[in-house]
Amino acid sequence: MKGFISVSENQKKLPNLNYASLDIDQDPFEQGFEGHQYDLIIANNTLPSTDRTSTSLQYIKKLLHPRGILLTHQLYQSSKWINYIFGTDPNWWCGITNESNHGGHFHGSNLYDELVSAGINVSDTMLPDSQNPVQSNAIITASPVITKETTRRISLLHRDGTRDLGPIIQELELQGYDVVTCTIHDCPPSGRDVVVLLDRDGPFFENIDSQSFDSFKRFVHNLNDAGILWVFRISQMRCQDPRYAQVIGIARTMRSENATCEVDNIDGAAHQLIQVLMKFQRRDPDDSLRPDYEYSIVNGVIHVGRFYPYTLSDEASGAGMNSRAALNVDAAGRLSTLHWAPQPVVPPLQPDEVEVEMYSVGLSFRDILVAMKVVELPIFALGLEGAGIVRRIGSHVKSLRVGNRVAMIGRGAFSTFVTTLEILCVPIPETLSFHEAATMFFPFLTAMHSLISVGGLGKGQSVLIHSACGGVGLAAIQIAQMVDAEVYVTVGTEEKTQHIMDHFNIPRARIFNSRDNSFLEGILRETHGKGVDLVLKSLSGELLHASWRCVAAFGKLVEIGKRDLIGCGKLDMNPFLANRSYCCVDLDAFRDRPVLLQRYPPPIVFRKQEHA
Repeated sequence: MKGFISVSENQKKLPNLNYASLDIDQDPFEQGFEGHQYDLIIANNTLPSTDRTSTSLQYIKKLLHPRGILLTHQLYQSSKWINYIFGTDPNWWCGITNESNHGGHFHGSNLYDELVSAGINVSDTMLPDSQNPVQSNAIITASPVITKETTRRISLLHRDGTRDLGPIIQELELQGYDVVTCTIHDCPPSGRDVVVLLDRDGPFFENIDSQSFDSFKRFVHNLNDAGILWVFRISQMRCQDPRYAQVIGIARTMRSENATCEVDNIDGAAHQLIQVLMKFQRRDPDDSLRPDYEYSIVNGVIHVGRFYPYTLSDEASGAGMNSRAALNVDAAGRLSTLHWAPQPVVPPLQPDEVEVEMYSVGLSFRDILVAMKVVELPIFALGLEGAGIVRRIGSHVKSLRVGNRVAMIGRGAFSTFVTTLEILCVPIPETLSFHEAATMFFPFLTAMHSLISVGGLGKGQSVLIHSACGGVGLAAIQIAQMVDAEVYVTVGTEEKTQHIMDHFNIPRARIFNSRDNSFLEGILRETHGKGVDLVLKSLSGELLHASWRCVAAFGKLVEIGKRDLIGCGKLDMNPFLANRSYCCVDLDAFRDRPVLLQRYPPPIVFRKQEHA
């Protein structure tokens, strides 16, 4: 096909490979090509390089075998930056006559419409490289629409004395089918495919007698070239009665010109059955590469079987209700490599430890930064808090029992089972769900320790809470208001601003933008140049310095982020002359000194939430 490099420029002598030049803007027959001869046509950013896309697709269809595949890789119109790279080559603009056209681009939905109008089916695959609006290209596989004429004459094979077949016959006749009914003792009508309903009222082959089996074999033998679509109760997907699986064995043995369709509700799925029948009747005996001979209709959805690669280790990691696995990442920074890794059997518990089966885990911004390698920790572990049920306890554990519902703190909470210290677990009331409890413990403890123990926040003092719509931020607002402090906050969007105003009655003038340093000007304006007594900081980079300048004399900045600390961020020393303090809080480290948590009565977090 026409591209950036001509055949003469890249003429290589390779065995079994023929080079020929094709101008896709011209009829291929006039260029010496034969029709319907290619099983695979690859169009790499070729279609949008012409204003005659519809005509070009018709020419491609002429070359494509009726059961061939068109594989096309196309750029989207949103990727206009690509013009700066390839736009200097005249071939990039080849065939472009419309000034509104932006070069070798194509919008996916427009290409879809063009393919459909050309009689090419794109139901196979259409994969963008990213989600809208940041996608840059798409890979599409398509094939010509098969217009094979199907017969509308069929036979329904049923048992002797079967009850009314009304719903199925009515749907068939509504679709224009000429329907006749028969039993295994009859001679099959000629020229008709057969829909077998022998299992409609029970498994046909269960306890079948020799006479009935001989009649069945005689009926099948007399079918000649007619096809069989065998309809029976589900036995592979959500199987309720495995006796129907005998049909699968029979059908696979007689595979030529027959298919099976498992249905959870035969009378209620008549419309879907007709769809399967129409697909079956368009079968091509020569199409051995893509045969669909086994269907399943569950909850009104038609399913087909497909082979899918897997490894035994992956299967083993998900086997069994009590299997142990932890969320891990093969390559830090690539979220696509996140996976559940099997964990070895854990050693016996220490006297003060408990084992919790995790039911819900809190996802924090810290976990995202760690997984994306923005923040690197000495020990890689995802998840710091969660909720679940105690399954084992150490010999010295007094406050917990096996079966207790608890919220907990522990490294690697994204695991099926987590071992942690008794003191880091809190019983949760029945009125609190696991989902709610999993995201409350860590934020409230962080906020309480930062504001009260480290920050010394009291009545009448002022506090600036960054990222106020995060978990710690929301907890910090409640605690600050509980001690009657003056609260100032930063958020990232107008929606979050409205949330803070609606739920916490904080004036709009005290809500600032967390995306830039404009909050510094706002704080100095609202405090008449004094600043605030306490800053709860989670922002990083240049916003560290702006936050530091918000601190009033004798005030404190409490750092709860990690990026500046791990990155060895620098701090202006001059503000320390006015008795300002810079402190850090990392609740993750409290596992090494859990006694520090004893100053907070464990139920306080949940009592606060219950009365909120």
